[in-house]
Amino acid sequence: STRAARRYGLGCKGVSQTAHQTACLGSIKRREKREGRPYDWVLLARPDAILARALAFDSLATAAATAASFPKGVVFARPGRCQTATYCRSDTWVLASRPAADAYVLAHAEEFRRTTSCAAARREIVDALAPEGAKVHVHKEEAYATVCVECKLYHTVRRAGVAVCGAIADDAIVRQNRLAADGGVEGVDPLARRPPVFFEAPGADGRCGANESELLAMAQTMRPAVRASNR
Repeated sequence: STRAARRYGLGCKGVSQTAHQTACLGSIKRREKREGRPYDWVLLARPDAILARALAFDSLATAAATAASFPKGVVFARPGRCQTATYCRSDTWVLASRPAADAYVLAHAEEFRRTTSCAAARREIVDALAPEGAKVHVHKEEAYATVCVECKLYHTVRRAGVAVCGAIADDAIVRQNRLAADGGVEGVDPLARRPPVFFEAPGADGRCGANESELLAMAQTMRPAVRASNR
């Protein structure tokens, strides 16, 4: 991804962002080689992101059952806020089954390597996503038409055959001034007061694809009762 970023320059916004994740994935692969077995899951997140719900064993069992339905892997992420429910997912954090982690980290860079230029890659992605409702905007400095980085990312992940399912973790970006002396975060309830992370399961058609409001409704329906002591 670093070579791709140098080749295409900053005009390919989003390619250079995979450089750190690529280095992390390299560390994972070296550890797997030493241990003689692969990881089951890879959690990728911004360094300033928090998950206000816990990754409990029961919810991970649901995620594992979903992953078993998709041979090329699955990525769980919160539905994004761009104007297409079909493609947009947040990249604040993702939980990827091990086969999907390679695609998530590398597919975006590989998509740009596959084309002859960044402009060609952008045109192809815009042409694919615009009919799906993705908001096409003009870059304010370089005046080219594009879509959000998250839409580009999940478009290329799907091209790699990886399923994308929703998840609700009450995630947030935490600025330094919100950190409390005890290590907590101002305005965020303790984990004990919240249900675990909710992972989407495929519907009757064998697919995921709930938008944000649908996913929140599912999570609320399945939400366990909170103990009175935690109210």
